[in-house]
Order: sequence, then C-alpha cells, then structure tokens
Amino acid sequence: MTPEPNPISTSAIGRGWFAVLVLVAAMLIVPSSSAGDPLKYIVKDASTTGFHQDFAVTGNLTRTDAALVLQNWAADLDLAAQLVHNIKLRDFESGESQYQQYLLSGQNLEDLVVQLDMTETDVATFQHDNDENIRSLRELLNQTKQYDELQNAETTFRDQKDIANLKSIELQGEDLCTKIQSNYEGYADRADRIVNLSRKFGIDTSAFEKSTTDFAAILTEIDAVQKTRSSSIQEMIREIQFSGRGSGALGAASAVSVRILPDHGVYGDTLSIEGTVDAPVGTGVTTFVDGQQVGSVVTDRDGRFSFLYKIEQIDARTHTAYASTDSDISEVSSFTVASRNTTVSLEVHIIVENGTRKGVGTGRLVTEDGVPVRGARVLMDVDGRASSEEGVTGDDGEYTITAGPLSPRVHTLKAWVDPAGFPLNGSESLPVTVEVPYAFGLLASVVYLLGVGGAAIGGILFLRKRETIDGPPSAHTVEAEPGGVAGPPLTPTIEEAHLIANQIPVTSGGQIDGYTTIAQTYRRVVRELEARNPDLQLKSRTPRNLVALFADRPFGAQLAVLVGIHEKVWYAEHEPTDEDLDQMREAFIYIITEGSGH
Repeated sequence: MTPEPNPISTSAIGRGWFAVLVLVAAMLIVPSSSAGDPLKYIVKDASTTGFHQDFAVTGNLTRTDAALVLQNWAADLDLAAQLVHNIKLRDFESGESQYQQYLLSGQNLEDLVVQLDMTETDVATFQHDNDENIRSLRELLNQTKQYDELQNAETTFRDQKDIANLKSIELQGEDLCTKIQSNYEGYADRADRIVNLSRKFGIDTSAFEKSTTDFAAILTEIDAVQKTRSSSIQEMIREIQFSGRGSGALGAASAVSVRILPDHGVYGDTLSIEGTVDAPVGTGVTTFVDGQQVGSVVTDRDGRFSFLYKIEQIDARTHTAYASTDSDISEVSSFTVASRNTTVSLEVHIIVENGTRKGVGTGRLVTEDGVPVRGARVLMDVDGRASSEEGVTGDDGEYTITAGPLSPRVHTLKAWVDPAGFPLNGSESLPVTVEVPYAFGLLASVVYLLGVGGAAIGGILFLRKRETIDGPPSAHTVEAEPGGVAGPPLTPTIEEAHLIANQIPVTSGGQIDGYTTIAQTYRRVVRELEARNPDLQLKSRTPRNLVALFADRPFGAQLAVLVGIHEKVWYAEHEPTDEDLDQMREAFIYIITEGSGH
C-alpha cells in the first residue's frame, strides 16, 4: 500500500519556497525603495504656527526654528557692537576674544540658513552682510594694531635719524588710513541695510547703530594722529637733510630722483622703479612702495638704478613709491593699479581617509587675461556651507582643498576666491555635484543577499525538519483563521532584539561606518514600526512627524533620542561618535521591544 503524502511536509515545502521568493523580492525591492527616501529633512514639512507672520518670506518655520534664527541674528548685532567698542578702547586682548565669539555666532547663523532652506530670504541677505562685517572687523582689529605699533618704530627711527625709515613710517600710516577709510565706508553702507532688515523683524539695533559711530570715531582719531605724524616727520627729514648738506644747501634738490614706468598696471604686470643718484658707482639704493621696502639695487657708472616691481598682492588704487640712500631720499612718486576679473575652476574626487570619505577639490585661478594668480586664498562651499579648510594658489595658480567628512548622499560643491589684498575681483566656480556612495556597495550587497538568502533557506529547512519531528504547531502558535488576515508581527524578546541589532552595523576597512550604520538603524526602526502600524504609512513621514506620532507610546522618548542622533549626523553633518552608535543601538532595542524588559 502506497503511503499517503504527509500534508504537513507538503505545506511546509510550499510555505518555505514561497517565503524564500518573498524574501528575495523584498531584498531587491527595499534598497530601491530606500533610494527614494528623502535625504534631507526640510523644515517646511514640519508643523507651522502663526508665529511672527513677517517670517512668511522665509518659508514655513516652526516656532522654535524662527525663535532660534532671531536669537542668533540679535546676538550677531550685539557682538559686532562690543567688538568695535573694544577696538575703540584699544583693548585688543578683549577684542580678539570678542572676535572669536562673533565668528562662531556667525557660523551658527550660516548653518541655520542652510539647514532651514532659507538661502533665498531676508535672513540670508542679513547673513551675507554679517559675514562681510566679520571680515571687516577682523581687518579693523589688525589695522588699528598695526597703526599703534608704528608709534614705537617712529621713536626708534627718530633716535637713529633714519630718514628713509621715517618716511616709511609716514607712508605706512597714510596707507593704513586709506584702508581704514575704505573699510569704514563698506561697513557704514551695509549698516543701513542691516538696520532696516533687523527692525522689520523687531530686533533691537541700538547697540549696532552705535558701532557705526564708534567705527567713525576710530577713523577720525587715527586720521588726526596721522596728520600730526606726517607733518612732524617731514619737518625732521628736512632738518636732517639740511644738516647733512651744509648751511648753503637749504632748499637744494635731493641727490636721489625716482620715477615709475609705466605709471599704471594690472595684476601680473611689471613696473620699473628707476632713477638716478648723484653719488659714486655702486651706491646702494633701497626702493619702497607704500612705505614698505620692496627691493635693493646699486647704481651703475652713470649713477642710474632700476628695480623691477611685479604687481601682485597690492590693492587696486593709487600707490606711492620712493627710493633712498643711506643719507638721502627721493621725492615720492605714484602709480595706479587697476582691478581685474578672475576665473576659478573646480574638479572634485572622493577619497577615503581613515575610513572617512572626503572631497578633494582641485582647480586653477587665473585673471581675465589668463595670468595665473599665486598666493590667493580659495575656499570651498559644501551644500551651501563654507568648509573650514582652504587652499592657497601656487605659482601656476593651482590649488587643492580637502573638505569633509562627506555623508553618503549627493553633495554640491563650489569654489570661490577671497580677493582681499589683491587687485582682483572675486569669482566662483561652476557648482560640481558628487555622489558619495554608501560603504555598503554593490559587491557587499551581493554578498549580503547571498548570505541572508542562504540563512533564510537554511532556516526554512530547519523549521521543516523540526515541524516534521515535533508534529503540528503548538497551542502557542497564532495562525490566521481560514479566509482571515494575519495580525501584526509579535514583539521580539530582548534576546531577539539584540540579534536584530547585531545585524545592522556596516563596516568599511574593518571599522564600523558610523554614517551608514546610523542611517540603516533609522530605516530599520521605520520598517519595524510600519509592520506593526501599516495604516500610518510611516515611510512617507519625516523624522519629526515620526516622533510626534509615537510621542505617547512607552518608547516615545527613546524614539526621539534615535531620531535626534540621526538628524544630527545626517542633516547637521556632525561626525558620528561611538557614544552616538551605542545610544542608537540601545534606543533601537527599546523601541522594537516596546520597552518590555527594561
């Protein structure tokens, strides 16, 4: 008699292979569906309030977001005012400390503008002007220090009766006055716009408005000191020259003459500072530009000298030049430097350094005439935010900047030129888009699929064997009624939750990839919660929506912790720490066990 087939074994085989097919399909579908998950949380998706209707121009901000922006805005205005006041008092030590606070506060506001998608708003306009003020007050701090230091040098050169360097002190002072005047004009011009915007949002601008008055007072004081200094130095130079030439030489022309040919130029041009000296062949001549020594030459047998001066790091304006011997100086001549436009290129490639992915930007800076610019600062923005690293161009105008770490997603990078100190206009490169892949690449995915698939098949065969040996399912097994629908999955035990958590970390080069592991943990939590709450469509929710939905559940607080770490690492681009990974794991286990056993 032929034995009847075992119905349990047959159904187990059918269910087993069906489960394998479902598992394989899920493994192929989930990565592709995850690719469509939003990579960046946009604040406009958050719940909005009627707070500060004027902020409508900045997009839909939550009450907390708007308050944070205004708080940073007001802080920047106050810090600028305090810094200018310290400079006015010549308290440079406090000024340096104040500047660092101002710089940090400005960076915080810049981060908010990027994170809250406010790059086309009044807030971004203020942030740009505020960045210019940070640079302006850094220059003012340096300029006032340099001007005060001239006093000590002047005393030394007076004692030495060094007319060449006394003239240098005079012209350096005049050059600093010109720079401070230009600096003030830019600050005052921005101040009107800043005050109007700030008042629009109800921010107190009284302290900031006083900073403009204090800045003007600094300029007025230095200008008055400079007029006295110039007059005094010129008088002393005449006395020294008179005593050196004898009583009959009063009003006699200097033995040194100088001229600049041509008397104008642009970046990269070479000018000739040349002249004659009524002195023996081989007499040493020192040449100066804006009071700064630029070179030394000797006279030929005809008493002529010539020094080639290349226009590089010097502002676009009129400048002074003169020449001196040990006992005499020439009259001052002038020349004009015009500005030039620039072009900067950018290429980016991704590197892995100590397990961290970074973007290496390379390019070249040239003038509109194709002249390479050397010694210029080039900076790079990553997703609209300035990188802390910068590059300096070489003799060929080429630069390299390394920015990072870069999280696994699409990034937009752009290089830009800081033209300060050069007769050049700044420029930006075309934006470059790069995609930083997950460390969990194609090969790893294939290995993962094979491993999980093999484990699944092995598990099914094991269950078949156990089912055959043990007989029908026990009374503890929950099965759907005929024609019914199976309920949500059972809550895992603590031990099972630990096993699930152990499968999440992703490694690269033998080390845990923090960025990817945190992203995978968040996605796994969403899948676990969605399996138990299919009607909520959790994959379409933003992280903050997710926290709000489960706020009243026993695991709500831990879900907020997990989402907070995920946002900090992925959206604020903080470097993930071991503590972050440990907290994510603990929160994950607590959430999927719904707080049981804790």
